[in-house]
Amino acid sequence: MWFADRCDDAGLPRIRLHDVRHTYAAAALANATGWHEMKLISQRLGHVTIGMTLDTYAHVHPARRRAGLGVLACGCPCNATRNLGSNS
Repeated sequence: MWFADRCDDAGLPRIRLHDVRHTYAAAALANATGWHEMKLISQRLGHVTIGMTLDTYAHVHPARRRAGLGVLACGCPCNATRNLGSNS
């Protein structure tokens, strides 16, 4: 009830404290620019591995997932949509 009371005091809608955690994780991962930041976020969430974090929050930013595929496909952070389909 403590958290619900604080939401009421601040004039915010009542949400679960776990929802705040999920919002933090989603926003932080969506703004992460590299593996080091993702690892830090994973540690802050108390996850044993970064894989657990990415498995849980992989849905966060579909465009970033697509860009990640481009890095894997061509070995460089390039335009994923252009390079995934090219034969050159």
